[in-house]
Amino acid sequence: MNTLLKDPQFFPQISISTPVDSDWPGGVTYASVRKAVNSLLGCGFIHGPSSAYSVKQDDGLALYDILTEVLPPMSSRTAHLWTRVARPFAQMLHTSQMSLATQCTFLLFLYSRVLGFLGPEKQSDPPACLTLDGSPIEFSWIIPNKKTVKGKSNRNIRCVMEPFDPRGSGTPLKGTSVLKYLASYAGSLGGVVRCEWDGMFWVESAEKFFFPQHHHGDYVPDGCRFAVGFDFTTSGIITLKAYFVSFEHPYWIQSPETFKSLSPICMGAPDLSPLGTLAAQLNPVFAGSFKSFMDHVNSLNDGQRPVYEFTSMDCKSPGANRLKLYCRALARTNWSAVKEDFTLGGRICSTQMGEALPVFETLWKCIFPESYTSDQPLKESLTGAEDSDHPQNGLAYHYEFVPGDSKVYPKVYIPMRFYYASDLAGSRALEKFYNIVGIEGPEGGEQGPGWVEREVANAYNHRDLDKRSGCRTYISFGLRQGGWEVTSYFSPELFSPTEEKD
Repeated sequence: MNTLLKDPQFFPQISISTPVDSDWPGGVTYASVRKAVNSLLGCGFIHGPSSAYSVKQDDGLALYDILTEVLPPMSSRTAHLWTRVARPFAQMLHTSQMSLATQCTFLLFLYSRVLGFLGPEKQSDPPACLTLDGSPIEFSWIIPNKKTVKGKSNRNIRCVMEPFDPRGSGTPLKGTSVLKYLASYAGSLGGVVRCEWDGMFWVESAEKFFFPQHHHGDYVPDGCRFAVGFDFTTSGIITLKAYFVSFEHPYWIQSPETFKSLSPICMGAPDLSPLGTLAAQLNPVFAGSFKSFMDHVNSLNDGQRPVYEFTSMDCKSPGANRLKLYCRALARTNWSAVKEDFTLGGRICSTQMGEALPVFETLWKCIFPESYTSDQPLKESLTGAEDSDHPQNGLAYHYEFVPGDSKVYPKVYIPMRFYYASDLAGSRALEKFYNIVGIEGPEGGEQGPGWVEREVANAYNHRDLDKRSGCRTYISFGLRQGGWEVTSYFSPELFSPTEEKD
C-alpha cells in the first residue's frame, strides 16, 4: 500500500500537519480557508488562486465552494468524488452547525485521506458490498432526541467507507493496513484521528478470527471484505470503527461454488454460536451477554431465526470499546415479532428500555402504519432493485456488548429502499415521527413542515427525492447507555447519473 499512499494523484504528500486555528472572526473567508489548508496539508501545499468575489456567510456551501477553488486542480476521478461525496458531506456539516474550523478540518480530511480509498473512477470490480448501488461510502447522522441549544452542534455525523485501491479495477484493501495508516501521524493529519496505542487490540483479534488464513500484504483474502467507520465529533476529533464481513461463496472470485471460506462464520449463516468464541475472547463478561442473545435466538423456530450479517467494533482501548454483532431477520417483520427481537424476548429489561419502547412503537406506526395495525409482515415496495448477493429485505439488527455492563444494547435497521418507493415518502414518514415526539429542525436551519426532506434534498441534490428510493438507505432505532436514538443513513449513489430535476 506504500506505493498507493505515495502517489500524489490519490493522496496529497504532506510533511507536517498542525491544528486548524479555531478562531474565524470573519467567518468563512479565503484567507481563513487558505490558512487552514496550509495548517493541515503543509505550508508547501500548492493551492489555487484566490478569488475576489465576496462570500455569503449564510450560504451552506460557502466553505465547500472556497475549498473547491483553493485546492489544486483535480483529476476527473477526484473532481467527481469531490462533487458527489464531499458536497453532501459539506452540507451535512453546515446543517450540524459544527464550528467552521471543525467543518474545514473534516472536509480536508475527507479530501486528503478518504477520497483516495474510494476505488477507481468507474465502479470497482468487484463492486462494494456496503451499499446496494455499489457506492463504497455511506453517511449517517443522529438527530438528538432533545432540543439542542442555539449555537451548539445539533447532530452527530458519521460515515462508513469500504476501502479499495483506486488503481486498476479496484481491489479491496485489508482492514488493519488501512486503519494503521489512518491512525498514524501522516494518515491522521497530525492527530485529527484519535486512536490510543491499544486501540487496535480488538481489531487485530477480530481480523485473525474472521480471516484465519495466513495472509501477508495489503489486500483482503478471498471471501473477505472490510469497512472502516468514522465518527466526526463536535470537538474536531475523528474516531474509527472496524467492520468485518466474510462470504462463504463470494461471487466475485473464480469458481465461487468450489471456494471454501476459512472464516468460522459467514454472511447468511443460520448458526450464530461461533460468535460466542470471539465475544469471550475479547472480554470474558461478554459470555453472559452473548448467552442472553443466543437464548432468544434458540427459542425461535428454525425458519424464524435471524441469519448472520457482519461484526464491528470501535478502534478504542479494550475497556472503552464496544462489540456489535449484526444479523438479519428475514421472516419476523411484524411489530409484535420486532418488539420481541429488539428486547430479546424480554431479556433486555431496564428503565431505559421501558422508556424507549413506546418511542420505537411510535416510529414503527409512522413508517409502517398498515403493518402496525394488522400486525402483519412488511410488504416490499416494487422498486425493481434485486441483488441476491446483497440482502436487502427483512430487518437488520445489531446487538451491542459493552465492557463492564451485563446488558445488551439493540438497534434495528429498516432498509428504506426495500419498503418505500421514494426517498421523499420515507423522509415525510420520519418527519411525522419527529413531530409526534416533539423534535424540530435546528434553529438557523430548516424548520416548519417539510424540514426533514429539505435537509436531505439540500445535501443530496443529484436528483429529486420523489424519483425513486435509494439515497435514504436505512433508518435505525437503537438503545444506547444514554437512551434511545434514531439514525438516518444516506448513499451518494456514486455511480448513478445525475438526473434532471423538475
